[in-house]
Amino acid sequence: MSFKRDFISRLTVALGAGLVGLFLAWYSNFTFMLVFAFFASFALWEFFNLVERGGYRPYKIIGYGIAAAFFAVAYFKPLETYNNFMILSFLVLFLLKVIQSKQTTYRKQLTMLLIAAFGGLYIGGALSFAVGLQKIHDLKFRGITPFDYLFLLPFVAAWASDTGAYLTGKLLGKDKLAPNISGKKTIEGLIGGVASSMAAMYIFGTVLRLPLSMIFMLGILLPLFCTAGDLFESSLKRRFDVKDSGTLLKAHGGVLDRFDGVFFVLPLTYVIIYYFYIYQS
Repeated sequence: MSFKRDFISRLTVALGAGLVGLFLAWYSNFTFMLVFAFFASFALWEFFNLVERGGYRPYKIIGYGIAAAFFAVAYFKPLETYNNFMILSFLVLFLLKVIQSKQTTYRKQLTMLLIAAFGGLYIGGALSFAVGLQKIHDLKFRGITPFDYLFLLPFVAAWASDTGAYLTGKLLGKDKLAPNISGKKTIEGLIGGVASSMAAMYIFGTVLRLPLSMIFMLGILLPLFCTAGDLFESSLKRRFDVKDSGTLLKAHGGVLDRFDGVFFVLPLTYVIIYYFYIYQS
């Protein structure tokens, strides 16, 4: 596929999926949660298919259950409970990894459990932060029109970074960023992604009336985290020798491919917004 056709195909899919998602997200808080729960469940299904190609058989029901628990806590419980639940989940996953590394008798079973738990946290936990952002909006900015778009902040940053990196890499890319992980990523693309994200953050952050210090922080950190998320998923696909995680979004590949950067960017955005508007208030 030519560069022009590839870019147009990507843009068409992004706009179509984005418009449907936005309509449902703005309809009510419940449909907002359902939109992200749907994408999380589909991405988790792709993740399990990915690891199964590598010969693993994770306990899928546990992964889905963990992802569902994140969304339930994010939607029904206060932010403090959600934050504590998230921290506890990280600690339990770390403890499970320590036990798995030292265990010999039940090592295989613990590995399958660990993969499932990681998938639930990596995907379900990450996307549930969107519900957390929406709850910050309801607590602090309900009725203040510009902040109705607060939940879009990490997606604007991630997709501006992706688009800038893609275009710059295609046109100017020469120096490989991480050749052992992804042969297509270039240093020039990373620079273009950071520049695009900073421009998008300045424009969108100004619309949202965010402090300049926050805009600058988001503009620098989010594209770096987006690239880290992209490289992390590339390492997973390389580990299991697959090109795309799925084909739901056509030119974009699967949901896992499209949201790889968002899995890293969304939690960071939540932490920064929470610190500025909840923790300091």
